[in-house]
Amino acid sequence: MNNLNLINSEITFQEKSHLYNAGVEKCLIGDYESAKKIFQVLCTLDNKNTLYIKALAGTLHNLGDYIQACFFYDYAYRVQSVRQNYDCLFYCANCLIKIEKNELAKSKLLQFIDLCNKDQSGIGYTKLVKRSLLLLKGLLK
Repeated sequence: MNNLNLINSEITFQEKSHLYNAGVEKCLIGDYESAKKIFQVLCTLDNKNTLYIKALAGTLHNLGDYIQACFFYDYAYRVQSVRQNYDCLFYCANCLIKIEKNELAKSKLLQFIDLCNKDQSGIGYTKLVKRSLLLLKGLLK
């Protein structure tokens, strides 16, 4: 742990930003394995940064590692349950559907819809709410 703190103290915000951008670029060209490694390093360096956690979750999602993706989406939301992270609940539900955990998926979708309906901050999740309703309809059949 002390070695990690030493490493983290030597990496500047600018260097972390550069790493993050490199991970995003890897995703854009479809090199999800490389992106995963980059985002794992960033999450190790700063395990409370929801931008890094969500990037890792999305990368895992694209790789088809739905269990790990779900874990990190859920973790990002729990680290900071602010409006900007409500979408983690939606994407977590998508992963849960993929692994046939439909009851848990329904719960996440309902939580997402409820939070969006209560919040009037102006950040729009209209499309995701509509998609959530469609997913719920399919799950209730």
